[in-house]
Amino acid sequence: MEKIRDTGDAVIHKGDPRLPTSDMDAWWNGLLGSVQPATARPHLYGSDAGLCPRKNVFYSQNVWYPFFMQPSTRTYMAIGVALENLLGEALKEHGRLLAANPYLVEMPEVKIRGKIDFIILDHQDEVALVEVKSCGDLPLSPNPQHLAQIEMYCAVSGVHKAYLTYISRKVQDQAHWGPDIAIRTFPIDCSEAALTHRLFIAVFSQLCIEAASLPNIPASFRKTLECRYCPFLDFCWSKEPRAGGGGRETPPVKEFSIGEELVLSDKALVIAKKLWGESGFRRELTLRGV
Repeated sequence: MEKIRDTGDAVIHKGDPRLPTSDMDAWWNGLLGSVQPATARPHLYGSDAGLCPRKNVFYSQNVWYPFFMQPSTRTYMAIGVALENLLGEALKEHGRLLAANPYLVEMPEVKIRGKIDFIILDHQDEVALVEVKSCGDLPLSPNPQHLAQIEMYCAVSGVHKAYLTYISRKVQDQAHWGPDIAIRTFPIDCSEAALTHRLFIAVFSQLCIEAASLPNIPASFRKTLECRYCPFLDFCWSKEPRAGGGGRETPPVKEFSIGEELVLSDKALVIAKKLWGESGFRRELTLRGV
C-alpha cells in the first residue's frame, strides 16, 4: 500500500483499487441486484410517453423480456433521490416550493401516469416545473429522453414554463474548485409546436397499443442517441446489435404497414391539437392541488 503525505503531518494511505473483490463485497452486490419480471404496463408512463411510440407499445405488450436491476443502477437511483431531496429542502427553506412530486392530472383521451419533481416559483417569480436528474459529468445538452419527459409533463399539466436540472454526483466541477456544486439547468421549449408534438406521440402510442401493433422506428432516431439506453434496443436494431449484446428477433407483435400508420397518425394529431387547446383547464387543475 502506497503512503502519501499531505501538507500537514497526517499520513494518507491510498488503497489499491485493483485488489481482488472479497466474498463480502460480492455478497453485497448480490443483495443489491434484482430481476424484475416481464410485466405489461397498463398505461403510459410520463417518463416515456412523449419519446417513442414503438417503445410504448413494447412496454404495453411486454410479457417476454425481464429486466435486471444492476447494483450500480440501483445505487445511482438512490443517489439521485438524495440529491433531488437536497434541492427540494432548499426550495422549501426559501419559500419557492409549491409542490413536490405531485401526480399529473388526468386526461380522458389518454392515460399518462407520472409525478413532477417540483412545481416552483422560479428566479423570476413565475410558476414553473422542474425535473431533476443526477449525472456524472455535467452534460452539454439535455438527454433526449429527459427532454421528452419534462415537455410531456408541461403538456399534460398545462404549466408552460419548465427547467431540466442536472446535478453531478461528483459534487464539484473538478475544473473549477470552489464552494458551488456542479449543477447545470436547461430552460425548456414550451411552445405550442413542442408540446403538441409530445401530446401527439402519447396519443399515437395509445392508438397503436389499442391496435396491438408496432409502428415503425421514428425516422429521426439514432441507435446511439435516442435509442441508446432503451431496453428494447436490440429488438429494433437486430441487424446492428450492440457490442456483445447480440441481436434478438422482434417479439410477436404485429407491425403496421405505412398506410395503417398514416391513418392513426392523422387521428392522433387531431386529438393532440384538442388537448393543447385544453391546456388552460389542466393548468387550473394542476395548481389547485399545490
